[in-house]
Amino acid sequence: MSRDSAAAQFVQFAAVGAIGFAVDALIFIALTGWYAHWHPYAARALSASCSISTTWALNRRVTFRTEKSPDARAEYLRYVLAQVLGLALNLGVFAAGVALVPLLRRVPLLALILGAGTALVVNFLTAKHIAFQGKSPYAR
Repeated sequence: MSRDSAAAQFVQFAAVGAIGFAVDALIFIALTGWYAHWHPYAARALSASCSISTTWALNRRVTFRTEKSPDARAEYLRYVLAQVLGLALNLGVFAAGVALVPLLRRVPLLALILGAGTALVVNFLTAKHIAFQGKSPYAR
């Protein structure tokens, strides 16, 4: 794959991530206030699960359509595990930044951005090279 194609995939992956964030947020809001009064942890578990499933389906159909695996179930499991790794990295970078860097302690939003940005890159790479490692029988 050329550099331009990898860059285009990264942009598509980030756009799919934005859609996933919207799914996560809307379900969370609906469960904690609009129609139900779920505990925030339970609501977040369901909303995050829906977000991960949505981004997997969109990335499979759009971003990595020529790299998707014929075994969708195994691919989904790899994707979920990669997303959990990214979440742990996101939280770890955030926590380390706040604990160790005075500026990030004073402005924790910067630590959040650093954690999210790091996770975005790692999630893209793990999705591209681990989750979507198979070739579609329909690939050109």
